[in-house]
Amino acid sequence: MNSFERYVGMVTGSKVDYVPRIPILMHFAAKYINSSYADFASNYKVMFEANKKLVEDFGIDQLDIMSDPWREMTAFGGEIEYIEDSVPKCTKHPLRDLKNLNLLYKPDPLKSSRLKSAIQVIDEYKKFGWKKYSITGWVEGPAAEAADLRGVENFLIDLIDDKIFVNELMEICVNAAIDFARFKSSMDATQ
Repeated sequence: MNSFERYVGMVTGSKVDYVPRIPILMHFAAKYINSSYADFASNYKVMFEANKKLVEDFGIDQLDIMSDPWREMTAFGGEIEYIEDSVPKCTKHPLRDLKNLNLLYKPDPLKSSRLKSAIQVIDEYKKFGWKKYSITGWVEGPAAEAADLRGVENFLIDLIDDKIFVNELMEICVNAAIDFARFKSSMDATQ
């Protein structure tokens, strides 16, 4: 039984030889190949090499695209700063100061550099381990993404003061997440 079969078996309730090993090892992965975290988060080739090395050296069952919570936020118009040995820092929440949903860009996996990077690393994973390893995609949940777009403090106040706006914002977040997940699923990445 290979890693992909093990993962699918576990998800579908079939008998597997052992529970799949699917840890989230982003910082460790970068350090393991002597890379900065900034390079891991910004360069799909570094992410690929790091995760490839982990499955080869430690018998991990999954290849993943996770690096930080800002990937989708940047596609909506947010901005980040890469930090050498930490997750990127958000420098602009697109809705921090205004509740104008028209300010948000429509995320496009082929135009947003960070969404495109996720697609590119999935392509590399497929070349390396198609149907051998689980390829795990990732999208932010609607509350997490809404908080990324507004800033956590603003979003928490919005939950109390402006439920209509929150519902509209989270609906946009859900629809964008579904679109991105469907795009990745069309590439056969496990969600």
